[in-house]
Amino acid sequence: MERRAYLDQVTRGLWGRQAARLIRAELYSHLEACTEELIAAGWSSEDAEAEAQRRLGDPRLLWVVVEC
Repeated sequence: MERRAYLDQVTRGLWGRQAARLIRAELYSHLEACTEELIAAGWSSEDAEAEAQRRLGDPRLLWVVVEC
C-alpha cells in the first residue's frame, strides 16, 4: 500500500487535526526509519516499504488502538 494511503487509513476519523497530525508524523517517522534500515540491508525500496508497513501493523487495528 502506498505510504500516504496507509497513514490516511490509520488517522481517518480521528478527532482533532492536531492529534491526527502528531500521530501521522510519528507513524511516518517509524515507517521511514524501518524502510531505510531494510534498504540498507539490501531490500528493494518497494519491498522495504511493504515490510515496514507489515511490521508496524494493520492500519485498521492501529486505528482502533489510537482511538482508545
